[in-house]
Amino acid sequence: MINKEDQDNLFMLIANNLKEDVECIAFGGTAMMYLQYKNATKDIDLFFSDDSQRNIFINAIEKLGYSKKNILKSVYPIKKAEQKNAPVMYTRGDVERFDLFSESIFQTQITQTIQSRAKQIRDYNKKYQLRIKVISPEDLVLLKSVTSRERDLEDVEVIVNNTDNFSWKIVITEAKAQKESWTLLDVEETMQKVKNSVFIKKAEWKLLDNYVSQ
Repeated sequence: MINKEDQDNLFMLIANNLKEDVECIAFGGTAMMYLQYKNATKDIDLFFSDDSQRNIFINAIEKLGYSKKNILKSVYPIKKAEQKNAPVMYTRGDVERFDLFSESIFQTQITQTIQSRAKQIRDYNKKYQLRIKVISPEDLVLLKSVTSRERDLEDVEVIVNNTDNFSWKIVITEAKAQKESWTLLDVEETMQKVKNSVFIKKAEWKLLDNYVSQ
């Protein structure tokens, strides 16, 4: 596990080893720490717009002793692990793990709308800059639905129950806008599983039903 202070120090070390500026989007446990939903995480989840940006980041973490691990199917459900654009995964011992996505998160696109909702930005500056944009609570829930890892449902409950005016409408609308229908089905499955522990408006259920039936 890694806490917020240690993660900040780690990102600063990574920035010190970069050969070019890098920008990425934080989601998963990393975003939950930035948004103060949790105090520690084992999974450092980052999305890069293309492989070149991800490779620059990978070169930097390899200098810190991280190595690629073929543990995808032990972390993600089989149906996810076999999808296009699964993450590359790097670890250093049994401490934190990097899940590094590029271009999309499995079949889910990080649209301009999602990026526009990432209001919190963290910059780690040495010779080159590591810029990390923090995904919004709604998009964080969207991607928790997509990744479907152990404890993701628990995290969804924490996010929704601790966010003022959380909007399932944003989650559903973004899922519908995706090119692949799987994202909307993932969101529907999540909502069904958490419906007894989080508040979901009738209008939001109706919107979901309308979209799923189309």
